[in-house]
Amino acid sequence: MISKSVLLLVSIWSSLFAFGCGAVPVSLRSSSEPRVLSANEIPAVLNKIPSYTRLSYSGLVYFKGRLYAATNVGILEVDGARPSKLYKWKDGDDVVSGPWLDVADDALWAMHDGLHKLIRFDGSTWRLIDLPTPKSGYTRGDVLRGFKGLGMKSGFWFAGGGHAWRWNNETSSWNTEESLDRDISPLERNLIAIAITERSGSYQVEHSVYANDQGYVCTENGEIFQLTSEGIKQIDSPGKCEVIAGSPSGALVASFKGLGLFEFSGEWRKKFESPYGPKTNEQWADLAVTETGYAFSVTSKPQGFGEGKTYSGPTRLWVCVDGQLVPVSFEKQ
Repeated sequence: MISKSVLLLVSIWSSLFAFGCGAVPVSLRSSSEPRVLSANEIPAVLNKIPSYTRLSYSGLVYFKGRLYAATNVGILEVDGARPSKLYKWKDGDDVVSGPWLDVADDALWAMHDGLHKLIRFDGSTWRLIDLPTPKSGYTRGDVLRGFKGLGMKSGFWFAGGGHAWRWNNETSSWNTEESLDRDISPLERNLIAIAITERSGSYQVEHSVYANDQGYVCTENGEIFQLTSEGIKQIDSPGKCEVIAGSPSGALVASFKGLGLFEFSGEWRKKFESPYGPKTNEQWADLAVTETGYAFSVTSKPQGFGEGKTYSGPTRLWVCVDGQLVPVSFEKQ
């Protein structure tokens, strides 16, 4: 049912983006293989993080049986409940965002914020790829708003600066797509541009996924909306949502602050208690689900600036082992 606080649900635009008249050429760099650190070398990297910051996560994805986590020190590979490798492109600013799964072409994508390049991994080879860029270029505001990747059966999409492009794996190029003035979310084989408006302003869409043959979004207010080509409705939920993901079975999985992880297929069913307990802090959360497991992370939001930064909670990664969420240990083996 629609929340009474929602004045107009949406402005929905649905259909495959129309292809433009050409493709955006990219640079594929053969020298983009990262430096690979072993599990026992990772603690030394973490110890070099400046005292006024911390290890932080910006996304999780399962790919070819391994968990990959985007962090501010590179891409972390996790096998079971132990880190197995750390992929690094720079010794300094090695902040990576994403990662995103390309289900159409069986690849993993991420973005290296420091290099301002996309990273593509097919399971054997890493490549740095130029970002598709609007003719007018990216503004500082575009960069601050960030970029988004969406992997769908119709292909891998990348959005930023009010535009969206689809990757053409045969030609290794970006097909030029229509411009956007709203956030994008997946719906069946299409994308939809959405804007959710309430009396006090507009919702910020934090996460969007495709599950249960529907599109879903989680807003900054912790509410969940179900999207169809006909409209949008709010889904009653156990609490304040902090992140959502789709499961291989097609169900929606969500973490609710201080309550735990739940699965939705018409009704909510609890899968795990909150791994960080009932207390909620100012934090970002990430979630990944595969046929064989779950991965969940929280990153404490910093308060203050520079060396005066403080953190109200932990930054931690958990994975499912024998039906329980256990923390990933970075101690030397």
